[in-house]
Amino acid sequence: LLLGAAPGALNAELAAPADATAQDRALPELALGLPAELARRRPDIAAAEAQLHAATARVGVAVAELYPRVTLGASFGNESVGHERFGDWGSRQWQVGPTLSLPIFDMGRRRSTVTLRELQQQEAAVAFQQTVLKAWHEIDGALSAYAAERRRQAELAERERESADALALAQARYAGGLTDFGVALDARRTLLQAQRDRAQSRSRLAVDWVAVCKALGSAPPEEAVAAAASGPPI
Repeated sequence: LLLGAAPGALNAELAAPADATAQDRALPELALGLPAELARRRPDIAAAEAQLHAATARVGVAVAELYPRVTLGASFGNESVGHERFGDWGSRQWQVGPTLSLPIFDMGRRRSTVTLRELQQQEAAVAFQQTVLKAWHEIDGALSAYAAERRRQAELAERERESADALALAQARYAGGLTDFGVALDARRTLLQAQRDRAQSRSRLAVDWVAVCKALGSAPPEEAVAAAASGPPI
């Protein structure tokens, strides 16, 4: 649904075996945020902006109705005293000329229409502002959760490396007869727990990345991700 594709369009890609290191590389570092213009691609922001433009245009149309209007028109018809001569060439007549419309008797209604259109424009502006603020909160929350999970994943990776070193040391000490097998068993249990926590963190990081893409309306382009480290953050 996020990609705008039909159901089943990604079956082949999802069924292919994935490399864990490739998945890690596919998730970028967004600690500094993303360029703010990416949020303009959200459908709700685009819709609110279009409604504001339409309301502004209606104000201009209502203001134009306050002034006299000159139109150039033409007419053609038949006029005859008797029906028997209605189809003769001489009964045909036409005229071309301007028409002047003066808003004299309904000026109050037209001014009220202008006031109404201005109020609708203000309402659309408030709705646009609320939509943008809601989008900022959603994007900021998604980016914060994504950055926090990346930091947690880095800490878990370090803990996994330390657990692996501790297991190697415990096995060496057990092989040398300095400790019993329980110490090596506890070290292996600690390493397995660290690996399990890191796998769960990798899964949560992928979910958080989907939340970032959903908050932005689509996945950010690669050039925006590459410039996130140096560009203005959201």
